[in-house]
Amino acid sequence: MLLKLSLGVFPLQQLRALNIRFLGLIDACIRENDYTDCGEDNDLSFAVHAWGKGAPVMACGGLNSQSAQKAVDKTYKNYKLAVMFGLQWTRNPDLPFRIKQNIPLVKYDRPTFYTPKKSKDYNDWEFRDEFLGSSTDTD
Repeated sequence: MLLKLSLGVFPLQQLRALNIRFLGLIDACIRENDYTDCGEDNDLSFAVHAWGKGAPVMACGGLNSQSAQKAVDKTYKNYKLAVMFGLQWTRNPDLPFRIKQNIPLVKYDRPTFYTPKKSKDYNDWEFRDEFLGSSTDTD
């Protein structure tokens, strides 16, 4: 395990020394529509720590409302961490509101992603009633 971490940390430290502006990380735990907890083997914390606190890290993959908030507010509070949502954005147009209110995310439907001449899951996104009745301010 130590060798595995060393092999991952060294390149990051060398890249950081080149003054690269940010690091983008993707948690490889996503398997189609399955966002299960992949355990410690897929933990990206070694990369965040190796990159350091001076430059931003953008991380995505396998996040939900709770894990995203925990990462930003607690786990990496002293780091410049931004969490990103890609595929999940397609079914959650009110994503910031859902995260702030701790509302579960709607799972996307992969077979509908690139269906020609169909609007399903492309422009028929549903907003939460709470979102529609609230201010859109997400502070």
